[in-house]
Amino acid sequence: ESRKRRVHSAGERVVLDALGCIGTAVALFSVVKRQQEGFALGFVTTRMFEAAVIVIGVVSIIAVVTLRQTAAEADAASLVAVGLARAPSLMHFLLGPGLMPAFNAALLGYLMYRSGLVRFSFRRWGSSELRCSPRPRSE
Repeated sequence: ESRKRRVHSAGERVVLDALGCIGTAVALFSVVKRQQEGFALGFVTTRMFEAAVIVIGVVSIIAVVTLRQTAAEADAASLVAVGLARAPSLMHFLLGPGLMPAFNAALLGYLMYRSGLVRFSFRRWGSSELRCSPRPRSE
């Protein structure tokens, strides 16, 4: 029972994280839509998709915990159902927090670059030109 309670508590925190994904996307949309509304809408869409994948993962983990507790006294077919319920949670960890932040960062980085909201040195941070060539001195 305590394990189930801990999983539900963790699930509630992860759902709050998903709501935070949506909130940051909506807040930034109003700022960057002036630059390119299509890219800004794409950023909101990828954040919404990330939030949806996170919620799907939470629901599947809670389903696995619930099915596992009832499968202890059940037959082999119930154990197959537990295994099938585990598949979306694996997809959640690969796609949600693994791949989607890369798309989000690429879209947001481009929008920040185009809007001029980020200083020049930060826009080129990490580029090969910045690392390899010294900055010319002004005399």
